[in-house]
This record gives sequence, structure tokens and C-alpha cells, in this order.
Amino acid sequence: MRVVFSRRALRNVDRILADSRRVFGGTVADELERTISRQIEQIAHAPESAPRAFGRANVRALSLVRYPFRIFYRVREDALEIVHVRHTSRRPWEPR
Repeated sequence: MRVVFSRRALRNVDRILADSRRVFGGTVADELERTISRQIEQIAHAPESAPRAFGRANVRALSLVRYPFRIFYRVREDALEIVHVRHTSRRPWEPR
């Protein structure tokens, strides 16, 4: 399934990777980037595999293994839309 990112999700990932690189270094940031990519590839092959996000119509949430981030996405007819990526310790996400 084709994967598309919202502008917000692209900003989220860019910020997460930049912060990770600054705080933890390039090795950790590169591994985090690979983990995010692998998880998105996995849900693209099985889009219904992640549980629905509580209180959000048609949004699913996948927690990353080893990293405290969650990927929020929608399954569209023609694509998997990554709508948001956020740290799990932040206050709950409120869609705009």
C-alpha cells in the first residue's frame, strides 16, 4: 500500500530525528530512523494490524518497539496516511 505523510507528520519526524541526533548522537538517531521506516513498512503491508486510537475515528496507533514514540495513521482507500508521530510521554494528542 502506498504511504503518504501529512505535513504535520513530516515535521514531527524531522523534529524527532533532529532532537535525537542532538541529544543522543548519530548512531541512535540513525537507528530510530530505521525503526520508524521499518514500522511504517510493516503497517503498510498489514494496515489493520495496529489498534484503533482511543477517541479518534478511523485513526490507528502503533507504538514503536524500544523507543517511546507512537505513529498515528489512517487507512484510506488508496493509501496509508501517516498523520502524526509523537512521544508517548507528552500530553494526549488532540487532532486539529
